[in-house]
Amino acid sequence: MFVTDRDRFLSLCEAIRAEGTFAWDTEFIQDRTYWPRLCLVQVATRGEVAAIDPFEVGDLEPLWDLVTDPAVRVVLHAGAQDLQIAFDAAERPASNIFDTQIAAAFLGYGDSISYAGLLSKELGVRLSKRETMTDWSRRPLTEGQLEYALDDVRHLLTLYDRLNSRLEELGRSEWIREELAPYEDPENFRRDPRNAWVRLSKRKSLDKKALAVLREVAAWREETAAQRNVPRNRVLGDEMLVEIAKRAPREVQGLSAIRNLPERIVAQAGKEIVSRVKAGLAIPPTERPEPPPLRSEDPARARVVDIMDLFVQVRARETGVARNVLATRLDLDRAAGLHYGERDGHDAPRVLRGWRAKLVGDDLRRLLEGGIVLGVDPKTRLPRVMEAEAGG
Repeated sequence: MFVTDRDRFLSLCEAIRAEGTFAWDTEFIQDRTYWPRLCLVQVATRGEVAAIDPFEVGDLEPLWDLVTDPAVRVVLHAGAQDLQIAFDAAERPASNIFDTQIAAAFLGYGDSISYAGLLSKELGVRLSKRETMTDWSRRPLTEGQLEYALDDVRHLLTLYDRLNSRLEELGRSEWIREELAPYEDPENFRRDPRNAWVRLSKRKSLDKKALAVLREVAAWREETAAQRNVPRNRVLGDEMLVEIAKRAPREVQGLSAIRNLPERIVAQAGKEIVSRVKAGLAIPPTERPEPPPLRSEDPARARVVDIMDLFVQVRARETGVARNVLATRLDLDRAAGLHYGERDGHDAPRVLRGWRAKLVGDDLRRLLEGGIVLGVDPKTRLPRVMEAEAGG
């Protein structure tokens, strides 16, 4: 069903609320803009599948009310971008979310299985890929395009039922609730320009003074991109932001000395950029951003992390929880550092908190203390965890 009528849209929202659970997906475009342009919304209940045309039905507030209502369960797959759109529109976070990609990571499917891959493995359903390059903003949409879009939610509730049931059987419902909690935290979706610097991977090479400058210049870029509704890199590229932060020019002429920085940027925005650089330099040392945690370069420490990583792989194989969901190499390096008395100014790594601590983190501590060891099972020829021998 293709919903283009306001009254039909409101009736559909009422039906969803009455049922209390629905599947949800969106189609949007953002390749030429800062703000995503929502072009289609797909929803499904136990008995109905529908595509909603936001261009025709008008205000989508009744839908956002459903997404953010703790009494309504919302099922999606890899839904961070969809939830960002909802937060931008509703100015409040989603609630009672179930993400099938995250659920699958607790059930042996790796940390980022696609929706098509999960459907194929769980339900034997094969999805068409014919419309992957569709411009969803163009009208009219063809029947083929609508069917392709509806397939994104058509089987989602069946998938949810199966995954949720298995999580309950395994006693992992609390784990996924903990993992999905960030979806309900507004700080993870609020577009604060002063947090834009955190997304820049090359920031890792900067010290705290340069990071303070980067934070200010990246905020200027974010504000400018939002005001002009253009992609960030159309305003200024990531590499240029980092180079400006490194050099911290106090005069416009200093910007001109940066290779590959377009002259038009210097002419149009040089004064504002330099003003932001000076604002960053004026930030007191105690208020400067903390550099992101980095892995140790100590070769001996790397060997310890190799052993920890092997332990995590063993535990991932035993439990069916994706290895990178349990712990990344950086998590393990930081856990080792904490064990040896180092403090990096950041919260403890995820592997030492919550359900991960119970499943793997506490045993990692025992591994570092020598209480357990890794060996090889002579029958399976696979690594296994064993208690250390007393006095060994």
